Amino acid sequence: ENLSKGGQHPPECQSNPANQATFTTQKHSGSEGSACSGISRSQINQVKFGVFAILGEKLWSDTYPIARFYGGPAYSQGVDSFIEFKFDGDKAKVFFQLESPSHKVELRRMMRLLFFHDRIDLSTTYQGLNLEYEEIQELKKAKIKYLEDQQSKFSS
Repeated sequence: ENLSKGGQHPPECQSNPANQATFTTQKHSGSEGSACSGISRSQINQVKFGVFAILGEKLWSDTYPIARFYGGPAYSQGVDSFIEFKFDGDKAKVFFQLESPSHKVELRRMMRLLFFHDRIDLSTTYQGLNLEYEEIQELKKAKIKYLEDQQSKFSS
């Protein structure tokens, strides 16, 4: 059993990024090229997520760095980010480590795309990404522009 990671999916699953953006456990049995099986998106509801500090990021309170008891700055272990959802009435919450700034950027990009494709709602998106009011307004505008761009691609 493999956790969803692009490199572990068979080719037909890799060709559709939406199949990889589910944060579910996927089973790939048999030979190369077998289709993904496991939890479908329709079985998942009440998705919540949180994107927080990455590994080694200096921790801050409102205005100053958090210090350890020995006086030095505190650094994150990067393990506070999570995805939570309900599946067949059971609640699952999975914490994961963000090891680099690029992991955080990629996760944020994926969450925006899930919002653009109506896989998650606006409040889930801005709460999970810890967005301020201005950033929420930018996100709404970005979704409208994204949908207009997609529509123009199909009409050409």
